[in-house]
Amino acid sequence: MLITVDIGNTDIVTVLFDENKHIVKQDRINLKSVLVNSNLDYFDNLFVEWNLKNINYIVACVVPDILKSVEDKFLELSNARGIILESHMLPNFTNDKSEVGTDLIAVSFPFRKEAIPTVVVDMGSASKIILVLDGQLKSVAIMLGVQNTMLALASRIKHLPEVKLEFPDELLGETTVTAIQAGLMYSQAYGIRGYVDEIEQSLKQPIKRILTGGIGAIFKDKLTEFTYEPTLLNDGLYAIYQEVIQND
Repeated sequence: MLITVDIGNTDIVTVLFDENKHIVKQDRINLKSVLVNSNLDYFDNLFVEWNLKNINYIVACVVPDILKSVEDKFLELSNARGIILESHMLPNFTNDKSEVGTDLIAVSFPFRKEAIPTVVVDMGSASKIILVLDGQLKSVAIMLGVQNTMLALASRIKHLPEVKLEFPDELLGETTVTAIQAGLMYSQAYGIRGYVDEIEQSLKQPIKRILTGGIGAIFKDKLTEFTYEPTLLNDGLYAIYQEVIQND
């Protein structure tokens, strides 16, 4: 059994795998609700609820302020083999790119053995477009995520409201709410599609297209040329754990 933990800027996603990489349990919780308690009791409660003791674990955390606390918490909860993922642990895959976030490494690592280039679009607080080429994480583009774009719009232009992230029926809205939704949602979807099309043209060969991330679920029906993989980051953590342990 292996517990994989993705601590992002918005949510914590925890997935428990069995020995055959089947998902046994999973949980998603808002990061802010966990940080209300500086002792990270969420993990204590989760270990009790899932009846976990001394289980192997791997954690990817992109929030530097809590990284040490997270490491200490897992050392407290488990005496088994654990990994707090750092970018330097996979030098052959990242080509020593020390600035690459562990979340980017995890979502792209499963495609290192693909015969053709793979583009992974990870939609969360930020939207990331990641190219995996010739067995390496080659390069990345990062843009503001659609949720934060909406919040920025509402905060900077006071008469515009916050809106629900959903696609209106038409490309152009007839009310303020649907107009904002149309601009946010369709521009993000078509912007991603166009960007990835340009990447494919620049490579002069077909590519594999993958969509993931918490916000990705809202876009999967519009970006049908992408394969949607909701637990990709945790799947990647599972693969990384096996790789690191094998080469240790």
